[in-house]
Amino acid sequence: MVYRMAESNRPIFFWFLSDIVGRTSVGIKRFYCAFYVERWIQMTDRRIIRLAVLLAIILVYPMLSNLTFTASAEAAEPKVTRVAEFTSVAAGQHLTIEIIPTDVGGFYAVKETLGELELISDTADNFEAGVFVQLVAAGFEYVVKVPDSAQACDTFEITGLWWELPSNKLPV
Repeated sequence: MVYRMAESNRPIFFWFLSDIVGRTSVGIKRFYCAFYVERWIQMTDRRIIRLAVLLAIILVYPMLSNLTFTASAEAAEPKVTRVAEFTSVAAGQHLTIEIIPTDVGGFYAVKETLGELELISDTADNFEAGVFVQLVAAGFEYVVKVPDSAQACDTFEITGLWWELPSNKLPV
């Protein structure tokens, strides 16, 4: 008996297995046998893929479990810093002050207490009732004017608080 490919793309062994089942109703048995053999091979392919994935996980997991991720201690605390252009100014002179956020997530607000200094201008997104509001974590500047009546020995202190959430205010 010679086994060859019929008008199908099934390999020869499918036809061979179907002939082993029996000679009666060969066409029907060939169809069923070929169908089940193909299903078994497809299932085996899936099992092989699942086994390969499982082996990969088993081999890779010990390597990944040795890795540890720790947050940097330097970047742990967000802060806002105030930087003045000059440390001493004359009466009536303008002074530029820069607010620099570090590790701030996004929105933040700064409430500055300027005392006798007069606010001239600012580059913040919004300013209302002594509070500078930034919608993004970007720095801004504001300009203050020293009073015309200031004496050479006068001191003007700027203090302030900043926050991302109003319930958690921190000093600038």
